[in-house]
Amino acid sequence: MLWLALQFPQLALEVFETTAMAAERATVVLEDNRVVLRNAAARETGIAPGATLASAHSINSQLTHFHRDPDKEAVRLQFLAETLYRFSAQVSIEAPDGLLLEVSGSLKLFGDVSALAREAVAVCHSLGHYVHQQVATTPAAAMVMARAGVNRLTDVSLVHSGLAPTMVERFANMGMHTLGPL
Repeated sequence: MLWLALQFPQLALEVFETTAMAAERATVVLEDNRVVLRNAAARETGIAPGATLASAHSINSQLTHFHRDPDKEAVRLQFLAETLYRFSAQVSIEAPDGLLLEVSGSLKLFGDVSALAREAVAVCHSLGHYVHQQVATTPAAAMVMARAGVNRLTDVSLVHSGLAPTMVERFANMGMHTLGPL
């Protein structure tokens, strides 16, 4: 089996943004009254993740903000999953921000896995989504590499590995920060 993981790091923001807003206005998504995602315009003005809404507004008084909406994100992931069935009959939602496609049966249609992945990413881009993609022989490996933004499983930061924060801290205290040493 061969799995294509598609991870949407800006999904919580993209479910609110319009093209005009993305290009012109600083926009952030809040969770617990703190910035969890920001668009390029907000980033350029110096709004940092973790900032309070009051701090963000003090930096940019024209700021647009939204409160994170997990239901809206789930609906969008479902839509994306249905759209990507053209690439695989096996599409799984990996909440809160990912999709997994088993693509080994589709390779003859697309030539190779690179061409299939490029086309799937292009579809996501055409729908207004920034996406990280990765391919691996297991779904967990593909998704963890996509979320970490790396090409090799050994390079995945323990922070992105799915380990409990206490375990990540323990391994960090031993000098281990990636899956490689484990």
